[in-house]
Amino acid sequence: MTVHMLLPPPPLPLLLLLLLLQVTTVIGGMEQQQQAQAVKRKPHVVVATPGRLAALLETDSNLASGACILGGGCR
Repeated sequence: MTVHMLLPPPPLPLLLLLLLLQVTTVIGGMEQQQQAQAVKRKPHVVVATPGRLAALLETDSNLASGACILGGGCR
């Protein structure tokens, strides 16, 4: 027997938030200059590996201005 579960659609404000949220990834193995440019555009969320984030911040310490780091507070 197959059971199908239908979930209600998310509320409109949450749906709009998810559609408008700007996310950037910063990981090793990708072009560092392009990642720095993406972070300079001030996305809402940056998902990063610690090593690549540290490398970007060593290159340009202004990248973290106005940022809140999860578990680390705001700068």
